[in-house]
Amino acid sequence: MKEPSASVKEPSALLKQLQHDEQLPVHWFEDALVWIVKLSTMLAELHEQRRHPLCIGINGAQGSGKTTLSLALDMLLTKTYGLRCQTLSIDDFYLSRQDREKLARQVHPLLQTRGVPGTHNCELAINTIQQLKQGKTCLIPRFNKATDNPLPTSAWSSSTSQPDIILFEGWCVGIPPQYESKLNTPVNSLEQHEDPQKLWRQYVQQQLSGSYQTLFKELDLLVFLQAPGFECVHQWRLEQENKLAERNQHKNNNAIMNEAEIQRFIAHYQRLTEHALQCLPSLANVIIPLDEKHRLTGCHVNRELVKDMLERGKKEGLTS
Repeated sequence: MKEPSASVKEPSALLKQLQHDEQLPVHWFEDALVWIVKLSTMLAELHEQRRHPLCIGINGAQGSGKTTLSLALDMLLTKTYGLRCQTLSIDDFYLSRQDREKLARQVHPLLQTRGVPGTHNCELAINTIQQLKQGKTCLIPRFNKATDNPLPTSAWSSSTSQPDIILFEGWCVGIPPQYESKLNTPVNSLEQHEDPQKLWRQYVQQQLSGSYQTLFKELDLLVFLQAPGFECVHQWRLEQENKLAERNQHKNNNAIMNEAEIQRFIAHYQRLTEHALQCLPSLANVIIPLDEKHRLTGCHVNRELVKDMLERGKKEGLTS
């Protein structure tokens, strides 16, 4: 494994600063110092074997810590290993509220709520990742959850050079479609009462089977933040929303949700979150388990899947 250079910042100092900036608990720093450092070292090692940008998908349930993990990896890879990183979130590719309202009228009312496959601009996400890989100047979209709309393009950031590593995080990143038979049984009251004819479920499945799989083919590796179960998601999402409210306390908070609204909101995610918990442990290259207290408890590498990725790179002339 590649060792950090003595001429750059040490991981402990970087993670301590991130803990302070993001107001994270002390145990996060303790866990990150072991497991996230291990992951960053592995990614730096893999980068040495590649001759083009490495695109890393990060999957996890709502509130599991995908954004925090992305921030930590970006910081470690940039400031410890001197790599160029670009972090993307699938949330920043959400369709506008107006476009989702159109889907709600034409397909199903539940599509007005952002989140499930079918409510993102996959074409924009694919083009953005491909432009980054090619080193082309491109804009990086940004979505404002407090207003439920994308920020104007004038507020988007830009990338002007080819990154070494692209981090792409999102709750449904890397998830394969379900078996059609799984759609028949509702997983909660939302599906039972508001989608009795399976129209919403079928549309989401169709989208996940199509453009989303094309998007996920851009990934070289998949990291899975493995929650203990869906029952933890409500509390984690509530904590996430409270933090969002604190950060936007001087702004328009009309779109920030209360506890009852969060309960309904996460019901939209339950089916595919539970599907991910079932299938991704055997599909992801790296698994980081979480316990009920939200602690990182390991970093398990599926070395056969990593080896397969490198072998594919050799065949395509991307790996030295």
